Amino acid sequence: MSIIESANGVGARLAHARNERGLSVEDLSSRTYIRPAVIRGIENDDFAACGGPFYARGHIRTLARTLGIDDGPLLQEFDRSNGRAPEPRIAPETGTAEPVSLRAQRPRSSGPGWTAVATVVLVVICVIILIGLLVGGPSKNDNSASAPAPKRTSASKAPAKTPVNPPARPASGVNLQVRVTNSASWVRVVDATGRELVATVQQPGAVNQYQSPQQLRFTFGNAGAVQATCNGNSLGQLGSEGQVITRVLTLSDPACASQGG
Repeated sequence: MSIIESANGVGARLAHARNERGLSVEDLSSRTYIRPAVIRGIENDDFAACGGPFYARGHIRTLARTLGIDDGPLLQEFDRSNGRAPEPRIAPETGTAEPVSLRAQRPRSSGPGWTAVATVVLVVICVIILIGLLVGGPSKNDNSASAPAPKRTSASKAPAKTPVNPPARPASGVNLQVRVTNSASWVRVVDATGRELVATVQQPGAVNQYQSPQQLRFTFGNAGAVQATCNGNSLGQLGSEGQVITRVLTLSDPACASQGG
């Protein structure tokens, strides 16, 4: 049997709960950030737009909790209708690869490269050789030639005062890190220009970072399963399990004050 065949009443129960609360499909979409077309498909027991059984289960859970009904019977009915055993819990990943788009946004280190270090060393060597030639060349009786020697020696030490590896400056802007802990959560992040950086269900163990120069707006569909930091500072308890929360972070927000700044 196909994994996207009818769930025998799952959609009808969700539609009934939505109507009882006087919500339209668009109202429910604005609260869960699930596209209206996907919600309509689920209410008609058509899960093709969900992208697979894992995401279908995640959407069912998010819709049920937002509508205030128990998601357990709905998920059991969905699994039974598709001939599936209950999905095993996914162990948190020990390491999550950072998306290429996020690596592109990360500020590059301001420290000098090997070429700059080699150049400084070469300049110092040349200055030392030049001093040796100037000091050893004049006669011992020539006081006028030997007098400037101390000034040249002090000048030769000046490049050594330049630190080879100055400490990196803290990253600028609003830097949000999101870690999904014990259960999946819908995550949506939008920057100050309205550009959507991510909008998807993330599985337990996922760790991702998002950056914007001025502002980030995030929404979590299961706030109790998410830990988040802004510029390295913990945002604390964001909400309870199954709760949908939205928050805006800006440079002036005390929660985003740079550590050590």
